[in-house]
Amino acid sequence: MGLDSRESRLRAQGCPQRKAFARHSTLRLHWFTGAPTKESETAAEKPNPTAEYIGTANALQLATAYNGKIQWDADDHNAYFYFYRDQMREWIFFTDLHTFKDRYELVQKDGLQASVRGFW
Repeated sequence: MGLDSRESRLRAQGCPQRKAFARHSTLRLHWFTGAPTKESETAAEKPNPTAEYIGTANALQLATAYNGKIQWDADDHNAYFYFYRDQMREWIFFTDLHTFKDRYELVQKDGLQASVRGFW
């Protein structure tokens, strides 16, 4: 379900605008595989998916360095790319100009509120 359809569905069900909201995160994440973990010395290693905050400038630098093809996720209204480093896939989700404009238009269209952390 797209970001704007959740809020629209609430309005269609009669929810007052002041109570209906949709959160559209502006956080940018870098997902990668961290060092494997073990519960004990004899236990098998387990995967360790890890995420860290990443700024747009650093995201774009990684895209350039590793030939990451920036793509658009129409459902989440978000730019992303992935690349391989040390035979492991890393994902970057970030806010580019397209992402910001798309979310800003959604805020304007639906009369939502915006903050530094997201749109409500």
